[in-house]
Amino acid sequence: MVREVGYTAGEKRVFFEAVRALPPDIIIMVKDTMGNWCHFDAPVNPTLYTLPGKAVLVECDLFGEHWGRQEIPTCRLRQIHRTVRSWLPLKVLGATGRIMVHDGPDPATHVFDTPNAANVAAYCKLVRDPGLRTENMEVWDVNGEAFDLRLWFDWLRDRYGEHASPHVVSALDRTPRVCRLVFYLGGAYFQESSYLPTAARFERLLWPTFLRQAKSLGMDVLRWEKEEALRLVRQSLRDIELARATLQTDDYENLILLFEQGRDVILTYRTLLRLCEGRLHPELMGTAIREAAELADRIQTVRGESFFGRLPERLRRLSQFLQDVTRGIPSELENEAPMVLESRQDEEQIDIADLGLPFA
Repeated sequence: MVREVGYTAGEKRVFFEAVRALPPDIIIMVKDTMGNWCHFDAPVNPTLYTLPGKAVLVECDLFGEHWGRQEIPTCRLRQIHRTVRSWLPLKVLGATGRIMVHDGPDPATHVFDTPNAANVAAYCKLVRDPGLRTENMEVWDVNGEAFDLRLWFDWLRDRYGEHASPHVVSALDRTPRVCRLVFYLGGAYFQESSYLPTAARFERLLWPTFLRQAKSLGMDVLRWEKEEALRLVRQSLRDIELARATLQTDDYENLILLFEQGRDVILTYRTLLRLCEGRLHPELMGTAIREAAELADRIQTVRGESFFGRLPERLRRLSQFLQDVTRGIPSELENEAPMVLESRQDEEQIDIADLGLPFA
């Protein structure tokens, strides 16, 4: 089995050439999107179209490493529906799904005790039967490409009972949009595997992203994203309240807790945005610093110091770094742990002709 690796053009070229030389009984495993699932709504991985005649196994993230890591639900049934159906014209031998991760400061947990289990149920059902066949293939199925709500309600009734309220679906179905508004900045990646970044990573990757997005979109748009995320979470909390009579007490309390945790994470990223704005306009930094301190203290008191990748500590350190930079105080980023970059476009290109490969 060969795993897709590499980000630079040279690395990709080596990979494709090596794979083309493999015998036909070798199975090639690729992710359903490029970029390590950073963007669930990205187009189908182009690798699938560049391996003609090869048997391919596609891997899909059902956990949400870059989309809340389950502490904020990401029930992306609509995206999974679209993704699996996009494979139909291709030679896809099979599919696998990621249901947990082992890296990061939080202990490894799987999806099955969380609402993200809905992703697994939908994925398995769609891989087994994408739902495009009709009894008479000469008849055009007008619903053939439409999202099938049975994916949602079959899981709902199996998980919460036959009489579970559709309001639970309403609350969870909007979670992908919430996460897109929280962890991205005008569609650009603005996080570290869902968590607040270290100062070194922020300075190298996130600060240039903020400058670019603030210039191209404007601060009003970037502020609106976080406020819209808060509005959507409030709607989901209201939906869970409306569903309370049909839920077991433990299920109701767990769903409320998840969305309240999500609200705290949104507030954290909103504060990060205000700290960034304070760096551009130092007269705003004092207010942003106070907000960050108060929020970190409250989250530590209510959620604990280990919540969401030790969020209170991360927020305090990032706040202090941005305050120091704004004041012109030298930082010591070189003392932080080395970064693993999302993009390595600045690396030297690889010339496959120099590798001695038979197909070079």
